[in-house]
Amino acid sequence: MLHREESDQPKGLDDLKLKTNQETNIGDLKFLLVDDSVTMRRIYATSLKCLGFGNFIEATDGEDALEKLNSSNDINFVITDWNMPGILGAELVSLIRNSGNEKLKNLPILIVGIRAMEEETKKALNNGASGYIMKPFTPSTLNEKITEILMKISFNNVSESVIKNTFEVLEEIHPANNPRSILDECH
Repeated sequence: MLHREESDQPKGLDDLKLKTNQETNIGDLKFLLVDDSVTMRRIYATSLKCLGFGNFIEATDGEDALEKLNSSNDINFVITDWNMPGILGAELVSLIRNSGNEKLKNLPILIVGIRAMEEETKKALNNGASGYIMKPFTPSTLNEKITEILMKISFNNVSESVIKNTFEVLEEIHPANNPRSILDECH
């Protein structure tokens, strides 16, 4: 798991860097939480805090999210609702990916949807979303999705030799998934 408590921290995790906007240690990620519901933004924030991530900003809708993304160079991960007034989550993903802004090209984006709209939410993956999760979710489920997305990005940004050396760490982080199968999905 990606808990930041030292006692739970697998050795070597702090050395894993991500190339999103810039090289970033996993524990230093800054999240943009996009949802028109203040209650849902609080749930995202509380879940992230529970997982050891305390650096985030909030946006009330897609337009607000785009403004914050364009005015900040330190956002490393977006969690956005699918169904919002104005710009839907899938459209937001498309606007981010097609903005021409190089810093947003590989920005991890997690779409949050509801079970009744799961197929529509999955379509966001075609627009460039990094993953999706269905409401209601637990912090553990959110952690699994964030871990999955970060591992895929990490695998795409480090050499094969580094990946091979991190298999043991990955198994400690996410024992339910075989790291070799995640690697195979990336190639």
